Amino acid sequence: MATNLLIISHKRFGNKLKRLFEHHSKHTEIETLDLQARFFDGQPITDIADYYHVFERICATLDKKSSEHLRNLQVLLALQLIPPNSNNATAVWNPLLDYDPKRKKVIPPEVLASWLILSYPEIQWVFWGPESTDQNESRGKYHFIHPLSRLRDFVKHAGGTQAFLFDPSGLRSYVKEKINRSLHNGRLPDGKADTIPCQRKVLAAAIDEEPSYAFFHAYTAYRFGYRAHAVTLYDQFCDLFQTTQNEIKLVFEDIYLFFPDRPLELHLTDLEERDNKFHGLRSPNLQHRILVTVGHKRAGKWRSNKAYLKTLKRCLGIRWEVLYKPFAGIFDLWKRSGMWRRRSSLPMFAPGFTWPPDFSSTELDISGSHSTPGRLLMLAEHLLKRAEKLLRKAISVPDAIHAALLALEAKELIGCRTPTLALQAVALQHQAEIVAESMFYGIEYNLNVKDRFDDIEREVKAISQWFNAKSRVRSQLNARLTIIENLAKKFRELNQFEEEQACLAEARKLRFTFWIRQRPWRYLAWPALKYLEHTLHSLPRFLSIVAVLILFFGGLYWGFNTSFTFTGGLIAYWESLCASTLFFFTLQPAEHWASMDSWPNLWNLFLGLQGMISFTNLTLLVTNIFLIVSRK
Repeated sequence: MATNLLIISHKRFGNKLKRLFEHHSKHTEIETLDLQARFFDGQPITDIADYYHVFERICATLDKKSSEHLRNLQVLLALQLIPPNSNNATAVWNPLLDYDPKRKKVIPPEVLASWLILSYPEIQWVFWGPESTDQNESRGKYHFIHPLSRLRDFVKHAGGTQAFLFDPSGLRSYVKEKINRSLHNGRLPDGKADTIPCQRKVLAAAIDEEPSYAFFHAYTAYRFGYRAHAVTLYDQFCDLFQTTQNEIKLVFEDIYLFFPDRPLELHLTDLEERDNKFHGLRSPNLQHRILVTVGHKRAGKWRSNKAYLKTLKRCLGIRWEVLYKPFAGIFDLWKRSGMWRRRSSLPMFAPGFTWPPDFSSTELDISGSHSTPGRLLMLAEHLLKRAEKLLRKAISVPDAIHAALLALEAKELIGCRTPTLALQAVALQHQAEIVAESMFYGIEYNLNVKDRFDDIEREVKAISQWFNAKSRVRSQLNARLTIIENLAKKFRELNQFEEEQACLAEARKLRFTFWIRQRPWRYLAWPALKYLEHTLHSLPRFLSIVAVLILFFGGLYWGFNTSFTFTGGLIAYWESLCASTLFFFTLQPAEHWASMDSWPNLWNLFLGLQGMISFTNLTLLVTNIFLIVSRK
């Protein structure tokens, strides 16, 4: 996969590097960004404003690039940095580090690097590292090179085929760990609720030659707490799985792999042969192996593959699932993968990852004194602006996934501590996700929205803990209502009618609840509103309620019938049911049922009540059908 390269250095050195790469690398586009030489020649920087100016200039350059360009971009920032695996790295890789300019204390360049890493998660950032850098360690391998290395090795590390959007190297998670240490006086907190932004310690891989599937599966894993490789090329596959020395715990794997760059004589459809060649697929670290396929059996390997998988589970203890395309969205994919708690109806997260944060077990003062640090707010706002811009212009599934991840990163940097911005991030993330699901031909037409509503409720509940206790419930309802109504608008733009109707039904439910809570006396209207909520939820539910009403009124007819004689109980009920049905749909009583000799006033009152209910329901039914026909 050809990549683009941006060299950030001072002018003279940057031009030399550019000429070297033009002659010895395969980058499709090589650019330079010139900064003042003092940032690169070892002169101490004592004012954080200097780094702000550099950061803004780099952002201005990168924001002009398309999303696809950025996903295939490597940026060589020619600064000498301490690599994360060094003993001296703990104090410097801190985005929140700051000193009073009057103290003239040196601010390390790792601060600037950490801002860039968090602001542009899709880019492969490459820095100078000392001779002691461990090149077998993933962060050192992909992000740090020694300036005196041979040019061949230099090009090898600066180029590559990795997709860094889902933090496969763990560099982004490392920076987040430094943030947590900074927020908690140099140590990691014991409680899970305090570890914000969230760190992902477990690795996954999404293997598919189709980029849309690879990105979709990798994002799903990342969303639920895994760092992920999106493997779309044979070179990547070899790099990760030729040996068992990997830390991958979860794999989404296409059964019929046909990488575009694989050797022509190599066939990967036989799982046993694949595993014999790529031992990493039988690594002792691997816990979940999710095989994804369209389900056709024309390759002739289906039975042998199935038998081999049973042996694999028995011998190695690897849990495997076979999933058939298409899916009903992100939540459906995770649920069908067996990564769902059935009793609690909650998704299973990666070990060590928790979201949304639960502050109920902590003693934090959530009245406002622990809001998000201003520098993290700056980075989060920048991520959200990029996500909004990208979502407006999204023309492919990777674009929409890209926007969703930017919003997710912003949400986790905020960590609920600035509620308004956190809610904006949640709303944007869900909008981007449904755009990705709706644009993807590998997804079912009808999407799973119920689990999405539950997820929104959990996140909004966590965020609302930072509101005042008196207005907390009202704030929750307001936020959920706004988010879901925006989802309905997005579904309307995407021509997803059923999903739009589900959003409107959920919004109606929240609106009724909010209206009742505004005035205590309105609880008297609760039964009527609850009835409207259920009847307007969907056409099948509406028809079932109509059927129940007909049966109910048929029973009342039969009970009122004391003045007529029938040949038997069942026949009497059948005639009563027919009379009830006729009146329900025509508002005209059947013959001999216009009046009752016994309790005539009560009978007329009963007919009036049934007529009112029938007329209301028939009006709603006609309206519902008209909306469906006109919308479709």
